[in-house]
Amino acid sequence: MRSKHNRHRIVRTAVEEREGLGDSSPNKRRHTVFAVVTVIVCVSHLGAAGVIWTGQMLAQFFYLKSQKVIAGIWLKVLCDRIVVGLFVLFFLLAPSANAVEITELARDNDKLSDYMNLPSGMAYGVSFSLPGASWPIRRVRMYGLLFGRVLEGPGQDVTIEIWTMNSTTLHRSVHSYKKFTTAPDWVDFNIDGPKMSENFRVVVYAPGQPNVGGIKIGYSLNPPSYSDTIVGRRILTDWKELAFSQNTLNNRPRINWMIRVCSVPTAEMYTTTVSQTVTLSQQSTAILGFFDMSRLLQILGVAATAGAGFLGWFLKTSKRRFVSGYLMKIDSTYNQYYMNREECKRRLMNMKEEAIQLLKNGKIDEPHFTLVDSKLTQYLKDLV
Repeated sequence: MRSKHNRHRIVRTAVEEREGLGDSSPNKRRHTVFAVVTVIVCVSHLGAAGVIWTGQMLAQFFYLKSQKVIAGIWLKVLCDRIVVGLFVLFFLLAPSANAVEITELARDNDKLSDYMNLPSGMAYGVSFSLPGASWPIRRVRMYGLLFGRVLEGPGQDVTIEIWTMNSTTLHRSVHSYKKFTTAPDWVDFNIDGPKMSENFRVVVYAPGQPNVGGIKIGYSLNPPSYSDTIVGRRILTDWKELAFSQNTLNNRPRINWMIRVCSVPTAEMYTTTVSQTVTLSQQSTAILGFFDMSRLLQILGVAATAGAGFLGWFLKTSKRRFVSGYLMKIDSTYNQYYMNREECKRRLMNMKEEAIQLLKNGKIDEPHFTLVDSKLTQYLKDLV
């Protein structure tokens, strides 16, 4: 009997060393450092969700401590929870790391309705909202065509300006109108624009002479309108000041110039593997409807934490359910073969060896093994 007891202790010690559960195992210190660092990272990145996750983990620790479970077992449970936590953290950070890079902003809907030719000295203005905290302007593109004959001279080139929403000029550059042709198409102008941290307006002055020639800029009809007509540096609040047709005045609330802004120049456009043109109606809707990304991450954090908690509960209770069934099997075996003591003893000893194998294979935990082993030991004593 003593030899069997010693063998049982050897098996338990071997399993604890294999799992890193023994108090003397050097893995315990590594597990502790890893656990503390991971908890800090999860709390800092997940915010409220990280606090909830940490609270669940600490509650489990105090429960195990109240059951007098050795510290190594808690470290194993903690590391199991950390694996789930890291998966959740990766899931939450993945959208920001793998999200489609927004390289082009547009207010038009890519459906040409008609063209407009403003006289020289007047400008087309389009206001934009930022898709992120900081966004560089490296290219302006516009859909249009060249018609008639452009009179050479000052003001007959294409001038591109970047304004703040209070009309402060941040950038100004002059480009040749000859990039336009008589065939309507998108025309790109690379600029060394500023890196924007606030909403802005793109202003384009293009050559135009009534009944002579110039550049026609296309527009689409999709409300609301984010486009303006600018005379000099004054933004017209009432288009009736100019000789627009009644049809144009009626469409004013829906007109959006087909002028776009990009964060990469033309030369890099073909090397950018992932890009997206985003039609913005307001700053937060550029990403996901009425959710901004920070709110979305918080919601995902809470949902993922709840999912991780459920997964941890399911894995934990699955072993508990298995052990409960095994204890019932022990009771059934004892009650069935009690009258045949030798047969009952043989079957219980086999179950004792089976329990050791279950522990070695990770099918049950140390606390569960202790319950099973105690019940088997008690029944074997009754058979003596």
